[in-house]
Amino acid sequence: MVFQGNWVTDEANNAALFADLGSSPSTMEAARMADYLGCTPGFNEEVADAEQAYVQATLGPETTPVWVSLPEKYWEPDWRRRVNAGEMKKPVVLLKKALYGHRDSGSIWERHCDAHLKVVGFQALIDLGWRGTYWRQQYSLFLVVYVDDFKMAGPTEHLAKGWDLIQKPTKTTPGLVLGTVSDVDGSRYLGCKHRRQERVIKGRKVMTMTYDMHGLSLIHI
Repeated sequence: MVFQGNWVTDEANNAALFADLGSSPSTMEAARMADYLGCTPGFNEEVADAEQAYVQATLGPETTPVWVSLPEKYWEPDWRRRVNAGEMKKPVVLLKKALYGHRDSGSIWERHCDAHLKVVGFQALIDLGWRGTYWRQQYSLFLVVYVDDFKMAGPTEHLAKGWDLIQKPTKTTPGLVLGTVSDVDGSRYLGCKHRRQERVIKGRKVMTMTYDMHGLSLIHI
Protein backbone atom coordinates (compact mmCIF):
# COMPACT_ATOMS: atom_id res chain seq x y z
CA MET A 1 0.00 0.00 0.00
CA VAL A 2 1.25 3.49 -0.83
CA PHE A 3 0.22 7.06 -0.13
CA GLN A 4 -1.49 8.65 -3.14
CA GLY A 5 0.71 11.72 -3.19
CA ASN A 6 -0.70 13.14 -6.42
CA TRP A 7 -3.99 14.10 -4.74
CA VAL A 8 -3.49 15.79 -1.38
CA THR A 9 -5.57 18.81 -0.35
CA ASP A 10 -6.09 20.97 2.71
CA GLU A 11 -9.36 21.68 4.50
CA ALA A 12 -10.31 24.20 1.78
CA ASN A 13 -9.68 21.62 -0.98
CA ASN A 14 -6.55 23.48 -2.11
CA ALA A 15 -3.28 21.73 -2.90
CA ALA A 16 -1.58 20.88 0.41
CA LEU A 17 1.90 22.23 1.14
CA PHE A 18 4.60 20.13 2.78
CA ALA A 19 7.89 20.95 4.48
CA ASP A 20 9.79 19.70 1.43
CA LEU A 21 12.68 18.63 3.63
CA GLY A 22 14.79 17.15 0.86
CA SER A 23 17.18 14.21 1.06
CA SER A 24 20.88 13.73 0.30
CA PRO A 25 21.72 10.16 -0.78
CA SER A 26 25.29 9.02 -1.28
CA THR A 27 27.15 9.56 -4.53
CA MET A 28 28.50 7.02 -7.01
CA GLU A 29 32.01 8.09 -5.98
CA ALA A 30 31.28 6.99 -2.41
CA ALA A 31 30.14 3.56 -3.59
CA ARG A 32 33.29 3.20 -5.67
CA MET A 33 35.44 4.22 -2.71
CA ALA A 34 33.85 1.41 -0.68
CA ASP A 35 34.71 -1.01 -3.49
CA TYR A 36 38.31 0.23 -3.50
CA LEU A 37 38.60 -0.21 0.26
CA GLY A 38 37.00 -3.66 0.09
CA CYS A 39 39.63 -4.79 -2.42
CA THR A 40 42.59 -4.01 -0.15
CA PRO A 41 44.36 -6.91 1.64
CA GLY A 42 42.52 -8.16 4.73
CA PHE A 43 39.36 -6.25 3.84
CA ASN A 44 36.06 -7.32 2.33
CA GLU A 45 32.74 -5.76 1.41
CA GLU A 46 29.10 -6.67 2.01
CA VAL A 47 25.69 -5.27 1.05
CA ALA A 48 22.16 -5.32 2.49
CA ASP A 49 18.78 -3.69 1.90
CA ALA A 50 16.54 -2.09 4.52
CA GLU A 51 13.19 -3.88 4.61
CA GLN A 52 10.27 -1.55 3.84
CA ALA A 53 12.58 1.30 4.76
CA TYR A 54 10.23 4.27 4.72
CA VAL A 55 7.62 2.75 7.04
CA GLN A 56 10.34 2.08 9.62
CA ALA A 57 10.31 5.84 10.21
CA THR A 58 7.62 7.77 12.08
CA LEU A 59 6.35 11.14 10.91
CA GLY A 60 7.49 13.74 13.44
CA PRO A 61 6.31 17.20 14.48
CA GLU A 62 8.31 18.80 11.66
CA THR A 63 5.95 17.30 9.07
CA THR A 64 2.47 18.52 8.15
CA PRO A 65 -0.22 16.34 9.81
CA VAL A 66 -2.01 14.26 7.18
CA TRP A 67 -5.34 12.46 7.49
CA VAL A 68 -5.88 9.65 4.99
CA SER A 69 -8.93 7.86 3.67
CA LEU A 70 -8.44 4.10 3.63
CA PRO A 71 -9.90 1.72 1.00
CA GLU A 72 -13.19 0.30 2.27
CA LYS A 73 -11.79 -3.22 2.61
CA TYR A 74 -9.61 -1.90 5.44
CA TRP A 75 -12.41 -0.19 7.35
CA GLU A 76 -13.13 -1.18 10.93
CA PRO A 77 -16.53 -2.96 11.26
CA ASP A 78 -17.85 -0.09 13.37
CA TRP A 79 -17.01 2.39 10.60
CA ARG A 80 -19.25 0.57 8.14
CA ARG A 81 -22.07 0.49 10.67
CA ARG A 82 -21.76 4.20 11.41
CA VAL A 83 -21.58 5.12 7.71
CA ASN A 84 -24.72 3.07 7.00
CA ALA A 85 -26.44 4.74 9.96
CA GLY A 86 -25.57 8.18 8.64
CA GLU A 87 -23.34 8.96 11.65
CA MET A 88 -20.20 9.16 9.52
CA LYS A 89 -19.62 10.13 5.89
CA LYS A 90 -15.99 9.35 5.16
CA PRO A 91 -13.80 7.92 7.94
CA VAL A 92 -10.16 9.02 7.97
CA VAL A 93 -7.13 8.16 10.09
CA LEU A 94 -4.00 10.10 11.02
CA LEU A 95 -0.95 9.00 9.01
CA LYS A 96 1.84 8.12 11.44
CA LYS A 97 4.40 6.37 9.24
CA ALA A 98 6.44 7.71 6.31
CA LEU A 99 4.41 5.73 3.78
CA TYR A 100 5.76 5.42 0.25
CA GLY A 101 4.31 8.21 -1.90
CA HIS A 102 4.34 10.85 0.83
CA ARG A 103 6.35 13.84 -0.35
CA ASP A 104 8.64 13.85 2.69
CA SER A 105 8.89 10.09 3.27
CA GLY A 106 12.41 9.83 1.84
CA SER A 107 13.68 12.65 4.03
CA ILE A 108 11.99 11.26 7.16
CA TRP A 109 13.56 7.84 6.55
CA GLU A 110 16.96 9.42 5.97
CA ARG A 111 16.78 11.28 9.28
CA HIS A 112 15.63 8.11 11.06
CA CYS A 113 18.53 6.14 9.58
CA ASP A 114 21.10 8.87 10.21
CA ALA A 115 20.06 9.29 13.85
CA HIS A 116 20.53 5.61 14.65
CA LEU A 117 23.86 5.29 12.84
CA LYS A 118 25.26 8.23 14.80
CA VAL A 119 24.04 6.80 18.11
CA VAL A 120 25.91 3.52 17.49
CA GLY A 121 29.14 5.33 16.64
CA PHE A 122 29.14 5.87 12.88
CA GLN A 123 30.54 9.31 12.06
CA ALA A 124 28.75 11.08 9.20
CA LEU A 125 31.17 12.36 6.54
CA ILE A 126 28.78 14.90 5.05
CA ASP A 127 30.98 17.78 6.25
CA LEU A 128 33.73 16.39 4.01
CA GLY A 129 31.37 16.33 1.02
CA TRP A 130 30.44 12.65 1.33
CA ARG A 131 26.65 12.55 1.64
CA GLY A 132 25.08 9.36 2.99
CA THR A 133 28.53 8.07 3.97
CA TYR A 134 29.81 7.06 7.42
CA TRP A 135 33.00 5.94 9.15
CA ARG A 136 33.24 3.76 12.27
CA GLN A 137 36.68 4.50 13.66
CA GLN A 138 36.92 1.63 16.17
CA TYR A 139 36.39 -1.05 13.52
CA SER A 140 37.68 0.83 10.42
CA LEU A 141 34.30 0.42 8.71
CA PHE A 142 33.26 2.54 5.73
CA LEU A 143 29.48 2.59 5.21
CA VAL A 144 27.60 3.95 2.19
CA VAL A 145 23.80 4.39 2.33
CA TYR A 146 21.81 5.11 -0.82
CA VAL A 147 18.19 5.41 0.37
CA ASP A 148 17.59 1.79 1.48
CA ASP A 149 20.71 0.20 -0.05
CA PHE A 150 23.63 -0.34 2.35
CA LYS A 151 27.21 -1.13 1.31
CA MET A 152 29.92 -1.60 3.94
CA ALA A 153 33.65 -2.22 3.55
CA GLY A 154 36.21 -2.94 6.23
CA PRO A 155 38.38 -5.60 7.86
CA THR A 156 36.74 -8.97 7.24
CA GLU A 157 36.58 -9.82 10.95
CA HIS A 158 34.76 -6.56 11.80
CA LEU A 159 31.99 -6.53 9.20
CA ALA A 160 29.60 -8.68 11.27
CA LYS A 161 30.02 -6.30 14.21
CA GLY A 162 29.14 -3.37 11.99
CA TRP A 163 25.93 -4.96 10.74
CA ASP A 164 25.01 -5.87 14.31
CA LEU A 165 25.40 -2.24 15.40
CA ILE A 166 23.19 -1.08 12.54
CA GLN A 167 20.37 -3.47 13.43
CA LYS A 168 20.56 -3.54 17.24
CA PRO A 169 18.17 -1.20 19.14
CA THR A 170 19.56 1.37 21.58
CA LYS A 171 17.97 3.30 24.42
CA THR A 172 16.97 6.11 22.05
CA THR A 173 16.68 4.45 18.62
CA PRO A 174 14.89 1.27 17.49
CA GLY A 175 17.61 0.01 15.18
CA LEU A 176 17.25 -0.55 11.43
CA VAL A 177 15.54 -3.61 10.00
CA LEU A 178 17.69 -5.08 7.23
CA GLY A 179 17.29 -8.02 4.91
CA THR A 180 19.93 -10.65 4.29
CA VAL A 181 23.52 -9.41 4.43
CA SER A 182 25.41 -10.69 1.37
CA ASP A 183 28.97 -10.66 0.13
CA VAL A 184 29.31 -7.97 -2.51
CA ASP A 185 30.66 -10.53 -4.97
CA GLY A 186 27.73 -11.64 -7.12
CA SER A 187 25.35 -9.13 -5.52
CA ARG A 188 23.61 -6.15 -7.08
CA TYR A 189 23.97 -2.63 -5.76
CA LEU A 190 21.93 0.11 -7.44
CA GLY A 191 21.05 -2.33 -10.21
CA CYS A 192 24.67 -3.17 -11.04
CA LYS A 193 26.06 -6.66 -10.48
CA HIS A 194 29.43 -6.68 -8.69
CA ARG A 195 32.10 -9.28 -9.34
CA ARG A 196 35.06 -9.33 -6.98
CA GLN A 197 37.96 -11.54 -8.01
CA GLU A 198 41.71 -11.90 -7.79
CA ARG A 199 43.70 -11.20 -10.94
CA VAL A 200 47.36 -11.09 -11.94
CA ILE A 201 48.31 -7.72 -13.41
CA LYS A 202 51.91 -7.10 -14.47
CA GLY A 203 53.04 -10.08 -12.42
CA ARG A 204 51.26 -8.98 -9.22
CA LYS A 205 48.20 -10.51 -7.63
CA VAL A 206 45.55 -7.86 -7.02
CA MET A 207 41.88 -7.90 -6.05
CA THR A 208 39.61 -6.28 -8.63
CA MET A 209 35.97 -5.29 -8.91
CA THR A 210 34.04 -5.67 -12.15
CA TYR A 211 30.70 -3.91 -12.71
CA ASP A 212 28.40 -6.00 -14.87
CA MET A 213 25.70 -3.88 -16.50
CA HIS A 214 23.49 -6.64 -17.91
CA GLY A 215 25.81 -7.65 -20.71
CA LEU A 216 26.78 -4.10 -21.61
CA SER A 217 30.27 -2.65 -21.19
CA LEU A 218 32.39 -3.89 -18.28
CA ILE A 219 34.31 -1.41 -16.15
CA HIS A 220 37.32 -2.53 -14.11
CA ILE A 221 39.00 -0.79 -11.18
